[in-house]
Amino acid sequence: MVFTRALALVPVLALSLATSSCGSDSPAGTASCTVSQMVGTISQKLCEEGMNLSSAQVQQLMQQCMVSGGFGADAGISQQAGFAYGPCSRDGALGGCRVVQGGMTAVAWYYDMPGFTAADIQQLCSGIGASFVPP
Repeated sequence: MVFTRALALVPVLALSLATSSCGSDSPAGTASCTVSQMVGTISQKLCEEGMNLSSAQVQQLMQQCMVSGGFGADAGISQQAGFAYGPCSRDGALGGCRVVQGGMTAVAWYYDMPGFTAADIQQLCSGIGASFVPP
């Protein structure tokens, strides 16, 4: 299912942002990328949030978000992405999976979706070694 595949993005985001930091780059703060997918009749929303980011890491997240949003309808899947200088929305969030690495914190927020509960998100987080964050 697409939902489980998207969860793997949490450690990828943490690793790519942590390894791209520049020693002289001062922290810029928090940024996020919200991705909405429609797979057939199932709608899914995921938001990746990075905190304590350098300005270079914020720019990298912005570029990754633009690439994520560049997909059109393909095989019944449509996707849109939006970047923000700030945290992910907590409206409708079931919970998030948090990874801390290299002084940077990344959280992937999962939103209300038929058939999933906060307990499911908590189980998915523990399955990849991430901490569950309630909304």
